[in-house]
Amino acid sequence: MQSQTLGTLGGHKGAQKLYDSAFADVRAHKYADAQAKFTSFLQRYPDSRLCANAEYWMAEIYYAQGKYKEAARAFATGYQKYPKSSKAEDSLYKLGLSLSKIDRVNDACLSLKQIHKDFPHDTGPLYQKTQAALQRYNCH
Repeated sequence: MQSQTLGTLGGHKGAQKLYDSAFADVRAHKYADAQAKFTSFLQRYPDSRLCANAEYWMAEIYYAQGKYKEAARAFATGYQKYPKSSKAEDSLYKLGLSLSKIDRVNDACLSLKQIHKDFPHDTGPLYQKTQAALQRYNCH
């Protein structure tokens, strides 16, 4: 029985399937289901290349539900755990937005400014959004 359970939990295929199912729930706005699946994913596959993305989407779920304090905490955790991931810059940006929503504008500015320090060569759409947020929050 135990080897059968491990077989269904292990491997890249199982990780990808669970991640895809959770992400489909996010897109369908089934946030409770998505959160449960991402939590399970992170517990079952802690070494997966998809962990940074799973952490990011967990934070996005909080943000989408207006739970900005939880979102800020989750975006910060994701960024700290995976500072070199493809979601690191997005996490910092959404951390800044989350902090501004809970009236921590100075901290939001710090987060947004960190994007320019950590990703100085980015000139894409996120850079433009960051610039706009810095101006909107009157960051100096």
